[in-house]
Amino acid sequence: MYPPEARLDDLLHHGIPVSEADGRALVASLIADGSPDALSAAGRVSLGLERDLYAVALAPAERDAILAQLEDPPDGLAELRGVLMWDFEQRQRL
Repeated sequence: MYPPEARLDDLLHHGIPVSEADGRALVASLIADGSPDALSAAGRVSLGLERDLYAVALAPAERDAILAQLEDPPDGLAELRGVLMWDFEQRQRL
């Protein structure tokens, strides 16, 4: 069981808390992108926000779609960008 404080208005991606406002802005950006992977990621993130989930599982292509939207991230998403960039680089090495 997860501690209740972990669910307070946060959505975790790779262990990085993302506020609801930043999550909603990310969803809007992904929808505007319109690619299948971006739309899939937007759906998963949106569902996670709606259900107040502790974590959201994302496929590699969905993580890449999110990373593409975080070229110049707001402060609340900067750490997420760093983790997603690390993940991307690790997958490129394989």
